[in-house]
Amino acid sequence: MAYVKFTGPQLLELSTALKDAFDQAALSDLLTGMNRDFVDYAGYPPYKNQVRAIVTSAAQEYWLDKLIANALAERPEDVVLQRIESALNQVALPQDFDPFEMCCLSGEYVMVNRKHLRCALRGMSAPHGKRILIVRDKTPPTDGALVCTKTGKSLSVQFISALKQQLHGFELAWIDLRNFNDQLGSGVQIQPRDLGVKLVRLLGYDVSKVPPEPKDSQWSRWTIDFCDDFEAQTHGDGRSVWIVIDEFNKVGLPQATLDVVKQLAARVAVTLTQFRLILLGYRDTFVPAVLPHVEEETIDRALSERDVVDFFIRATQQRHLIIDDERIVEAASEALMGLDPGADAYLEEVGNRARVALARFSPEGG
Repeated sequence: MAYVKFTGPQLLELSTALKDAFDQAALSDLLTGMNRDFVDYAGYPPYKNQVRAIVTSAAQEYWLDKLIANALAERPEDVVLQRIESALNQVALPQDFDPFEMCCLSGEYVMVNRKHLRCALRGMSAPHGKRILIVRDKTPPTDGALVCTKTGKSLSVQFISALKQQLHGFELAWIDLRNFNDQLGSGVQIQPRDLGVKLVRLLGYDVSKVPPEPKDSQWSRWTIDFCDDFEAQTHGDGRSVWIVIDEFNKVGLPQATLDVVKQLAARVAVTLTQFRLILLGYRDTFVPAVLPHVEEETIDRALSERDVVDFFIRATQQRHLIIDDERIVEAASEALMGLDPGADAYLEEVGNRARVALARFSPEGG
């Protein structure tokens, strides 16, 4: 199946066209003919939001082109569907391109290895996959101290952002806890309501519905009320949303704020089925009922020459470069030469060297 690049306006136009061309029963029959169930994809009414949710899932799971083709087969005279089919920007990537295996991200970022992260995010993109991902360092601090090493979690955000750009199947809400904490001022911790307002604002929901701070500092009841109100605002949204909360390992959070994260995770595991929750640097626990929906990636700082060779093979294929094996092995060896895997910036430096080598491989780079 082709990987087709869709813009946000095109997705919205297609949702409107399908809503106008098919009533709910007819669209349900259309999906049945594609071995898919309306109930699995539609989410919450009203109908226009259910159609949007179906289109979003189709874009995320690479069957949007099939959905359009089947819709046109049922409504061949529909001029709007005809125009959408002809206007969609196909051939943006090679037929065999897999976004989850991309090596060159936006800007100058490249990602070497991270097989577990790629597999975990692929699973999360499926309707019946796990919904929560924790990315953490391989070796935790022994004394409970915060750590500031460069181990690849920031690259995780860049990879998720690149996936969003390629798939057009989900919205991304990113919270950088260290940056957020700095904005609050020296000595001020992120309180539960701070985090709640930030999330609600990022998703475009009504901030006025966030409960006021409890006068008695008893946050447990506030957390339940906030999550109830947050969940109510998601009804009828229709969007697939990936919430990424970054830098847990670099900010000391009050337990009450961590409890908000835990309660959100509990909702994502049961009722907020259109949401995915990705926690970078998180080391707390969840209640047992949430754990079946939790995937973990522990970043391994050790890279072998074979890992880097595999990266160059995939990256050159994705860039349509024909490079002989000897040059690839040489570049992989140079990328690792003289570096200490225990150094803070080890992974970053390997990535920088790999990026420079790829530039040399390209025709304009000599």
